[in-house]
Amino acid sequence: QIAHWKDGETVFRHAVAVTQGNYLAHGKLGEALAASGRTAEAQAEFATAIQLNPAYFPAMYSLGTLLRTNSNTAPEAFALFRQALQLQPQDAKAHYNLAIALADRGNVAEALAQYHEALRLDLDFASAHNNLANLLLAQGNAADALPHALAALRLKPDSLQAHLNAANAFFLQEKFADAATHYAAAVKLDPANAEARLNLAKAFVNQDKLDEATPLLKEAARMDTTNAEPHEILAAIFSTLKQPAAAAQEYASALQLAPDWVEGLNSLANLLATQPDSALRDGSRAVTLASRACTLTGSTNVAYVETLAAAYAEAGMFTEAASVQQLACDLAAS
Repeated sequence: QIAHWKDGETVFRHAVAVTQGNYLAHGKLGEALAASGRTAEAQAEFATAIQLNPAYFPAMYSLGTLLRTNSNTAPEAFALFRQALQLQPQDAKAHYNLAIALADRGNVAEALAQYHEALRLDLDFASAHNNLANLLLAQGNAADALPHALAALRLKPDSLQAHLNAANAFFLQEKFADAATHYAAAVKLDPANAEARLNLAKAFVNQDKLDEATPLLKEAARMDTTNAEPHEILAAIFSTLKQPAAAAQEYASALQLAPDWVEGLNSLANLLATQPDSALRDGSRAVTLASRACTLTGSTNVAYVETLAAAYAEAGMFTEAASVQQLACDLAAS
């Protein structure tokens, strides 16, 4: 076939052209098309291969994998994975693919069972360990997820997802130093991953390593300008470090992204109303922020109501301040 070979696609197109009923050629052509990103053409070739040979197992899970990513064809993919498993019940990959489809459908218990069966058949199936760890973490089961994340890392030491799964499992068990080790590895593997950088910072914060957390949080905020959380944590750090101007700036940045962040509204209002540095105080703005916090909580939080009273006082609205402070007293008494 050298005369017809340029790449996988050309040789199998030729095979399809000069033979009839060649399910293998259609299946291999589908694989070549899928590898080059031509999904629709690949699906057609896989479907033809299955039509020619309803027991052609590789085409079933290849077609199912392509269809699974489209919500309109997900049920068809699920049926193909079921059919493939009936043909090859001892194939670990068949159980793995079915587990993915089950998880997509929200059938967590069945998906867990299929992942476990895939690993019973192939204990060194790194992707199954990884996906199982991820699914267990989504259920809040960090203790069971961790061994699978570590097994995936043993098999694939440079797996980004395995490092993230291990880090998340350690974090949920409050083993923050171990979590930091794996988050740091994830950041090294994927420097553009803002979430990994943020989580590494949170692991440092939980170890009181604020100096190490601060630059990571600033970088995470720069990388993802839609996420308020880095600003929220930075505001708390600067408040702890008695740096009110920096804290105020971070509270303001966070509230631009999350206008209904009640704790931030109250904290910034309190800062603007009570700071000894007159350059930072702003009674009018404090009233606006504190009023919003009280509105969002139905004026039932004593601390937030007290902040509003302080804001009114700073703004020179003493009648309102006294009235609101009386409300705070009544709330405390009740």
